Amino acid sequence: ALSAVACTSSETPADTTADTMAETTIGTVADTTTEEATTADTTIETTIETTIETEDVTEVATEEATEAATEAQTTPSLPYVDKYALGLDFIKSRMDLFYQNGENYFSQFSTTNMADDKLENIANNTINFDEGTPVESVGAFGWIGFTQPIEFYGYFIEDTFVYDEGFTHIGVDDAAVKAANAGGKYAVRYDITIPLSHLEQGSYEVGFVAKLQDGSVILIHGLTININYDPTPEA
Repeated sequence: ALSAVACTSSETPADTTADTMAETTIGTVADTTTEEATTADTTIETTIETTIETEDVTEVATEEATEAATEAQTTPSLPYVDKYALGLDFIKSRMDLFYQNGENYFSQFSTTNMADDKLENIANNTINFDEGTPVESVGAFGWIGFTQPIEFYGYFIEDTFVYDEGFTHIGVDDAAVKAANAGGKYAVRYDITIPLSHLEQGSYEVGFVAKLQDGSVILIHGLTININYDPTPEA
């Protein structure tokens, strides 16, 4: 008679546990390695993106700085400064009369509303030469005082400057002009004429200026001259 033999697994519980632990360890290590690789990739990508963004920002900033420097070099500075920009260097001034072709432009003289005020508030600092009005000159008579001597008076037409000792006017009222409540001890009168007869039809920037002892050129008053017709004599 055949005897029944029980079949049992050759693996013991200890072996099963070992296999399970090995699989778990391998899986955990693999997962950890994958996560670390992913983190490393993310770090590399972030670093590359940050570097690119930083380079872009730096490049833009460099371009803007270069453009600003180029603009500063190509933008011409004015060859004069306004009298009010000097602060305490400028004391006081007054333009008594303004002329067009040697004639008083404003019909009535006033000690309270001077010619420079009228030029600004009435004429809008613009003088027109219309057809029928000869294009000869504009001129100004007045005084100005600074905390240093005035070497020359002059004028400019666009970029051309002219100085002349003859524009300095010595008069009987010099003491009044130099008074403490007027222009001060360095104040002196001016009588400046700007010739215009050589100009063609068009618009021009002109002005009366003072050149100080330190070389500064000060704008006393600036104007726009409009020649509204062709002043060239007919042949």
